[in-house]
Amino acid sequence: MPHRILVTKPILTQILIHVDERTLLVSCQRVCRFWRTHIQSSSPLLKKLFLEPDLSTATKKNPRINPLLIDAFPFCFRDEHSDAKMYEKKSIRRESASWRDMELRQPPLWGIGSVWTKDDILRDSGGGILFPPVGMSELFMEILKGGEDHGSGFRVIWEPVPGDDVVNDELEEFGVVVVHHVVGGSEMRSTSAGEYKLLCDVLCNPTEE
Repeated sequence: MPHRILVTKPILTQILIHVDERTLLVSCQRVCRFWRTHIQSSSPLLKKLFLEPDLSTATKKNPRINPLLIDAFPFCFRDEHSDAKMYEKKSIRRESASWRDMELRQPPLWGIGSVWTKDDILRDSGGGILFPPVGMSELFMEILKGGEDHGSGFRVIWEPVPGDDVVNDELEEFGVVVVHHVVGGSEMRSTSAGEYKLLCDVLCNPTEE
């Protein structure tokens, strides 16, 4: 059992709020049952873990994308592919995995923009999809609407794309845009078909506890 000062809830919260997200999510919850229970019931700590919406003024002035999700699913946030072996881990595949309930961003996003394209010529805004609010599971569901038969995949856009008014208009309204069916020649690299299948498997075929 930790020192008594570390089982005093207000003090423990003030200490843990300065711990990085991954340590708080994994290591701190392994210290003892008291710490685990407190972390899972503390509103400030749940907000830090992107498991509860943070609508504070300070957060609104400095929006932040979930670093835990960036590490877990880089192809949804950065121009890089994922290591398929990572998704064999039980911590990712299990049905109760924490990422399934996490916010994409603090403050939370309340919608997802979508754009459909074919051969870099036909561009059509699919309209925003509103959710209450947007988590990783909702983003995955929007991505999977494209389906393998639509082409080479999808691209998740978080930053303005020079010269692309269709994407940028959706981005300004919703904060994140899924571009479906991005094919050869586009400056926006498309996620591979292999990553699409991986994403579908992780979302739709969770492992038992």
